[in-house]
Amino acid sequence: MNSTQITLRHPVGTSAVLSTCGARLVKLHVPDKHGILTNVVLGFSNPDHYEEFQDDLIGATVGRLAGRVENATFIRDGFTYPLTVNSSPHHLHGGGEDALDRVNWQISEQTESEVTFTHMSVDGNNGYPGNLTVTARYSLTSDMSLLIEYTATTDQTTPVNLTHHSYWNLSGANQEDLSGHVLKIYACEVLDTHDLIPTGEVSSIEGTDLDYSEPTALAKRPWKELDNSFISNEPGVVAELWHPGTGITLSLTSQQPVLQVYAGKFLSPINNEDGSHIGPGRGLALEPQHVNSAISRRPELQTTLFEPGMTYSNIMKFAFSTAR
Repeated sequence: MNSTQITLRHPVGTSAVLSTCGARLVKLHVPDKHGILTNVVLGFSNPDHYEEFQDDLIGATVGRLAGRVENATFIRDGFTYPLTVNSSPHHLHGGGEDALDRVNWQISEQTESEVTFTHMSVDGNNGYPGNLTVTARYSLTSDMSLLIEYTATTDQTTPVNLTHHSYWNLSGANQEDLSGHVLKIYACEVLDTHDLIPTGEVSSIEGTDLDYSEPTALAKRPWKELDNSFISNEPGVVAELWHPGTGITLSLTSQQPVLQVYAGKFLSPINNEDGSHIGPGRGLALEPQHVNSAISRRPELQTTLFEPGMTYSNIMKFAFSTAR
């Protein structure tokens, strides 16, 4: 793939490296408690690895449907639409070939601190109906934040559920695994699953190993197994991640009803040329989204079918500070 990498900078000191391959975040530098700029996302130092290890989705835009679709089918107006099976027997994160994370997007706008990528997913791609035009806008802002805005329009009725798939590590150039981090999730419930497919029910997390409703050291929990969909209490701040060593806090704001939290237990182990490491437990994915299954008690969580004339939107803000 003939991809292009670009660098964004903001006068407050933050910088980001992005790629047209999957409208992807490659690096994000923010200051630690000593004012030293440090990269807080996993990324490959060898660009070829993004194609070699596509299933890891590192830093990518994910869709058309983030998450799993049971038995790789969805029903519209009584008709069953077969989707690509890429996590047998299910459909995962938009499918395989030519899914949004695997194509080369176009740069439609660019300034010093903002870039907009655009891509059209054609009718029938991985089984989805309709030509879906998608934009992904990344902006570095004056309050030390990275703002990501996804929008999409379609010419046929189709489901849309986009998200972002960076793996966050605040330890400083990814020198440690996640065990030294502290996590808070603004949620009281989690989706019940079987084989990672939602069953249609939800459960309280109170008193369980998934209760991160207060700041909790990951080392005190079986954090390596995190691969769960938390139901956000309300729109706004949905999660906070903190590393005491660097003093960096990440605060995620979202309007989506569900936050998928994944500690990368299936990540491919890679040693980068710069000394950083990628592999299980080296980064935490925080993915705001809906749910691609019927949720009997909470229908508002379900992925919506979008029709011509409607605009899909998912806006998320990753804010950084060293004040606690």
